[in-house]
Amino acid sequence: MKIGIDLRPLAGGESGGIAPHVKGVLEAMMRAHPEDHFHVFCTIFSRSLLDCDLPNVTARTFPAFNFYCQLDAVAADGGIDVLFRAFPTPGGPAFPMHRQIVVAPDLQHEAMSDFFDPEILRGRRKAFNLALSSAGAIGTSTRFGRKTILDHPWTLCRDVFLMPPALRHDQSHVERGDLTDAERALAPTGRYFFFPANLWPHKNHRRVLGAMRRVASRHPDVSLVLSGHPEGWTQLASDFADVPARHVGFVSARMLRHLYQHAMALCFFSLYEGFGMPLLEAFDAGCPVLCSNTTSLPEVAGDAALTVDPTDEPAIAAAMLRALDEPDLRRALIDRGRDRASLWDWRRSARNLHDACLRVAGRADRGEVIVTEPPRVSIVTPSYNQGRFLRRTIESVLTQDYPHIDYRVIDGGSTDESVEILQGYGDRFPWVSERDRGQTHAINKGFERADGRIRAYLNSDDVLKPGAVAAAVEYFRARPWIDMIYGRADYIDEFGGKIGDYPTSPYSFAHLVNECMVCQPATFWTRRIAERVGPFDESLHFGMDYDYWLRIDRFGGVIEHVDQSLAASRMYASNKTLSSREKVYAEVFAITRRHAGRTPLSYFAGLWHHRVAERSDTWAGKLRWLPGAHLQLALLHHKLHHGDWDSPRRLMRDGGAAIRHWLWTRRATQALFSRVGPLAALAERDRTVRGMHADNWIAPHAILTPRHPRRGATMRLCGTTPVETDLRVRAGGRTLIERHLAPGIEHRIEFTLPIGARRIELRFSHHVLDAVHRRLSFLVSDTNLFAESDWV
Repeated sequence: MKIGIDLRPLAGGESGGIAPHVKGVLEAMMRAHPEDHFHVFCTIFSRSLLDCDLPNVTARTFPAFNFYCQLDAVAADGGIDVLFRAFPTPGGPAFPMHRQIVVAPDLQHEAMSDFFDPEILRGRRKAFNLALSSAGAIGTSTRFGRKTILDHPWTLCRDVFLMPPALRHDQSHVERGDLTDAERALAPTGRYFFFPANLWPHKNHRRVLGAMRRVASRHPDVSLVLSGHPEGWTQLASDFADVPARHVGFVSARMLRHLYQHAMALCFFSLYEGFGMPLLEAFDAGCPVLCSNTTSLPEVAGDAALTVDPTDEPAIAAAMLRALDEPDLRRALIDRGRDRASLWDWRRSARNLHDACLRVAGRADRGEVIVTEPPRVSIVTPSYNQGRFLRRTIESVLTQDYPHIDYRVIDGGSTDESVEILQGYGDRFPWVSERDRGQTHAINKGFERADGRIRAYLNSDDVLKPGAVAAAVEYFRARPWIDMIYGRADYIDEFGGKIGDYPTSPYSFAHLVNECMVCQPATFWTRRIAERVGPFDESLHFGMDYDYWLRIDRFGGVIEHVDQSLAASRMYASNKTLSSREKVYAEVFAITRRHAGRTPLSYFAGLWHHRVAERSDTWAGKLRWLPGAHLQLALLHHKLHHGDWDSPRRLMRDGGAAIRHWLWTRRATQALFSRVGPLAALAERDRTVRGMHADNWIAPHAILTPRHPRRGATMRLCGTTPVETDLRVRAGGRTLIERHLAPGIEHRIEFTLPIGARRIELRFSHHVLDAVHRRLSFLVSDTNLFAESDWV
């Protein structure tokens, strides 16, 4: 079997505990199955994660900017049977989802959504929902994680297996004398608690620091030591300046074990964990464990930890004080922890993963697919005094060729022939006629009683095309990760004759903000997304559908355009939209400000076109004589509305950085900039990584100023040179290494970054010119000199 391994999501310490988890399971599986061949796809930041020197492993390093294009090409040529993906990410490969096994350690982004940047949250939801709905199998760490995945509304994959992490048990004891000089400078000398975790909100650092303040008031000789990614520590530390705490950043495995072995206890009061790898590390090192009593941590800790509510700061402090004041408790926790650590085994997880690979490949080869029951489709028609159109609307639903339709009409107490028409249908569908609070209230009332997995609403003057519901259902079943679709539509007059095409087009959020290219009667969405975004906004009377589509996008829903005509929208002089244009635009302005931060100029232009070209009052008649009057008024209104008098200056200021970044991602433009001094200076300004190209080539002179330098750590640069050259590395004002590099062979350059050094300078004596005249000296295959976040 040929197994592909996607390491694109992993980048050293920035990935948290998932990186060592994936490393342990995959290396155990590679060694246990020499009959299989493993193709490892990585970036320069994840290349060193796995031991790729095994005879059944082929490793390929791809540039980050076109990683999945290259992966797909190799996967197609190499006949990959199954692709293992280390984490769901947006914009993944085109490799068939039913042949993918995806690691989903937890659904923290759903449980702790407030802790995520909105854009990151949307991307994560889209990536996870795609995996959960269509992957061949999902690997997770604990029974807690498995249950939350299976209970998730987007999960259609039922092959969710356990793949917990483990440890390489190390009985060695690390003393200060075993550390490097740089590590000894960081190692604490007195009593301390240890907290290894990136500074992410769910790790609960603020409460732990607050608890440490209480502990220090009784034990002033005790401190808190933190490790992991240091981003955000300066601000956090300033808020707790009176607390004896310090952050040591990223540390080596040797230093990490030393910190565990000499700590009074591990403090791991996280609000949410898919597993909690520090617990196993502490158990193995003989460190007492204090942790949360929530999510997966009680499952991992068993009786080997003192657990408390992580939202209760006094309880956290009390647990820490018990670890200091009760030696017998500490000894008991250490003994239980060592027994507990032996329960996890890489070989068992590797066996579970390999079995999943066999299942996924077997199902794919046999052509097995996820079979679900034909979904019920709920369609609601709000109506009020639309008797002359109502029958045609109802018939367009009842004559659909899809049998599983839950149709209902919500009438607002019409005084025309509407009730008689509804009575004429007997019990063919449920309906109600009673006073309501308007169209939006009627729509919500209808869906409160609906039970379909797919939803739509059809106004009482619009119609569905024959076969529209069946086409929508087929689209959703073929793409189970989709949350909303909309098709093409016609404009029809009051007699049903076609008068034009609704201007629908392929979806993007930016496009939808600038114009509503989604035709409401041709739109279908899932109940699961409706339950997340809530009902239609009843404060809106015209743009409730536009607001709803934007809310689905902003939640993280996936919206797609279907190139098939599904409905017809009726346009006539007295219809609700055409007869209330000023009110329509007022709502659109409020909706776009709410979801996009500002109203696009296009809507101001539409409003002033209506006021100048469509209205018949005196001022409109006079303004029509002025060429382009509505456009000039729209621009003036737009500036006044947004306070945008300095917009050209703002465009130059804020757009400059984006333009420079866009230019630098193109190789030909990089070559041009590298040859033209002033342009090169403009493009390089404020970059933390200079002289490094997007396709992993280094220029003859490169300067690296990582945001979080790993001082005292062993730094590495691996790769090949196309020409014989000499390399000199400088940092901290001195030369660290000089090396002669022969062409065509893999080189590994290592050095220790001095304490206090921030800037790393690389100089190569020779280079070659490529087809676009870039000067290239070294092709990187693996490095930890900087992080991907420094480069992008």
